[in-house]
Amino acid sequence: MAFGDSLTYGKGDKDGEGYVEGLEDELNNPDTEKKVRFWNYGIKGDGVIEEDKRMIFIPTNDLF
Repeated sequence: MAFGDSLTYGKGDKDGEGYVEGLEDELNNPDTEKKVRFWNYGIKGDGVIEEDKRMIFIPTNDLF
């Protein structure tokens, strides 16, 4: 299972071309006997949370 924000969800990626799908494709290459399956539970959004009349920006893509 993949949990995360809009980057995990694949916001901005073409369908089936996000990093979760790419990882699944890579792990399920033809040379692999056992196959794996990922469920993507990423949450699409813009990284902004409103709390107590303040805006908090969480720049997760800056962590890479």
